[in-house]
Amino acid sequence: MQVATRAISTTGNYALLGYAPEVTVPKGVQIADGADEIRKAVREQISFGADWIKFYGDYRKFLPTGEIVDLRVTMTPEETAALVDEASRRHRPVAAHCYGDDAARQAVKAGSARSSTASSRRDDAQDDARQRGLLLPDARGYWFSAQETPTPAWAKVVEGHRASFQRALKMKVKIASGSDAGDFPPPRRPGNWS
Repeated sequence: MQVATRAISTTGNYALLGYAPEVTVPKGVQIADGADEIRKAVREQISFGADWIKFYGDYRKFLPTGEIVDLRVTMTPEETAALVDEASRRHRPVAAHCYGDDAARQAVKAGSARSSTASSRRDDAQDDARQRGLLLPDARGYWFSAQETPTPAWAKVVEGHRASFQRALKMKVKIASGSDAGDFPPPRRPGNWS
């Protein structure tokens, strides 16, 4: 196994759904702000055994029905560059968890980000991925949401991932298996989500 420990994000750009915002609960993410804190977070992740460094390239807030109400890049270009540089100096690949094209492009531009969970909508973003040898995608969580709450918005998200996957295949982007598992129970009904 190649393991990423907790992902890295910035203040205000990772929220657990279903909790009152004033209640502090454990998160599966390490918060770091500014290039120096992000470098320290990368070092801490490695000290805890991380084979990969994972970060949230963007943050999205969506309704239970799947409509996105906010999508923004989480780190400044300087923060992303510091993360990728520190991981590279310590011979660790970087996995950028990105939903949108802007975050995926920023991760690629940072240099050696080698993985993305982006459901990239545009060929130019996937072409950047192909040139860097990136590994794509993980649609499992979205498929689960679409099964539990079958709405047009969730169906569109799943179809977007499927189309992105097909484009990546045609463009010969290297693809690895990912699940984004951990924040939801096993499905109640069987289905084909690949």
